[in-house]
Amino acid sequence: MSADPFLQQEIAVRMTQCKFAVPLVLPNADPEKPSQFLLWPLRAVLGQWRSTNGRVQNGNLASTPLPIISCIKLGRCSVSKSQVLNYVLTGLKSSKNTFIHKGMDGGQVPRRLSNGLVELGWYLPTGDIDRDIYQAPFVISNLRGDASNHERCLKLLCQTSSALIIFCGDFKEKEKQLLESCKAMASKLILIDVYGTEGEENTTMEYSGQSLQECLWLPKESVLSGSTLSEEEVANKLCEILKSWVPDSLKPITLEAAAKLAFDIGLNVDESPVCKKAMATVEEILKGLDEGSVEFQQKQLPLQGHLWHRLAEIDKEESKLRKSEKDRWLGRLV
Repeated sequence: MSADPFLQQEIAVRMTQCKFAVPLVLPNADPEKPSQFLLWPLRAVLGQWRSTNGRVQNGNLASTPLPIISCIKLGRCSVSKSQVLNYVLTGLKSSKNTFIHKGMDGGQVPRRLSNGLVELGWYLPTGDIDRDIYQAPFVISNLRGDASNHERCLKLLCQTSSALIIFCGDFKEKEKQLLESCKAMASKLILIDVYGTEGEENTTMEYSGQSLQECLWLPKESVLSGSTLSEEEVANKLCEILKSWVPDSLKPITLEAAAKLAFDIGLNVDESPVCKKAMATVEEILKGLDEGSVEFQQKQLPLQGHLWHRLAEIDKEESKLRKSEKDRWLGRLV
């Protein structure tokens, strides 16, 4: 937060290159104050991916429309949500950790500031059918902590996400209301029932005698029972669902559009006057580039077109004349 805005961009670029999760929403140290939406650092992050037909695509990850798959947790559960997301992003056999989780070294350190943090990880296919898990790029966002304590972030993720994955460890009245709200706002919803993973006797979540699926009127395929499954098995089920959704069934959105929604919800968007001035300057310089590089060059660099070519020819002719005169003068001396 206290770093220079352009240093923040450099840090975000390096974190992305190292396949680390990048913060999107940073909680305020004062819980009474709104969190910060970090759009400016992500403007410098560029991505490259290759489709199955071999075509290479490049894009700024802040302005490129991509599906956003968000993951939250309600209540307590022993299943590591972040580890499941790591498996979803990189595969079950990979040891890469995009999101920090409690099973890794240092993952058991008590949280002080990270509750309410929203992190991003990108999946960018390489075009290799044997290596790629999915055939199209997408973003995974991960909300740290219990989502019921961070309702602004929850509302933001519901409104901006192409799909919302909820690890549900409690199902009391508050959670029921939040789930109903999520169902109303989210485009697609997956509930993972992890009730009973903290040692409870019952392993099926119920409310007033009704199951999670019955109470929320959800289709059977939208509710996964995770209380008896390992993290690898939960991730495998999610992978199968996402493979059927990516890319045709998920609506893409840009992080710029998400920032506008964040502002409307009441979050602070980080772009300071310095950042906005820099962006305005860049946009002014690049204005008209979409018309074509030739037209852009003629407008922005008028002396480097026909006039420059003609000037180069004249200079070349003058150089030849000077050389010719010098040769004649030397010939007379001899």
